[in-house]
Amino acid sequence: MTTVLVTGPESSGNRMLCRMLTEAGAAVLHKPMPMSTHWRPGTPGDPDNWDGLWTDFSTIEWDAAVVIIRDPVCAVASQVKQGHARDADHAATRTRQALVNIYGQLAQTTKPWWTVTYEGLARPEAAEALCRLLRLPGRPVTRWQDANAKHYGGRSWADHSRLHERPRAG
Repeated sequence: MTTVLVTGPESSGNRMLCRMLTEAGAAVLHKPMPMSTHWRPGTPGDPDNWDGLWTDFSTIEWDAAVVIIRDPVCAVASQVKQGHARDADHAATRTRQALVNIYGQLAQTTKPWWTVTYEGLARPEAAEALCRLLRLPGRPVTRWQDANAKHYGGRSWADHSRLHERPRAG
């Protein structure tokens, strides 16, 4: 059985990706970054002290890794809503630091790893292609639930690029 390390910034679709890969026959190690408890106002200590929040990938056994990333507007908004960050600036900083840490570690390994997008996995053929790439025996059953629309005023993610278009003269 293939052991897949699933990682990415918090609120990027880590849990949904884990469910998909498990359905397809992978043994999954779920390590979102940073590995933190929810940040809450009034929490003792410095919320920006990240000591102990990172997983050292060299200390765990895995065969392949998948990094999941998400539209930054949606990832930041979701992190704040879920209590992973105190505000948008804090969430953006956490996301950048997570990606620096993740890619810094993966660049030092000879094991295979890939980056996928939350938005891309909404296409069933992309999820199936990832499972084939990982040489998993099955196919994902769960349909990807794209929750990005709520961060763009109810519009689908595919429509978000048109949010800032100027109206055409009539």
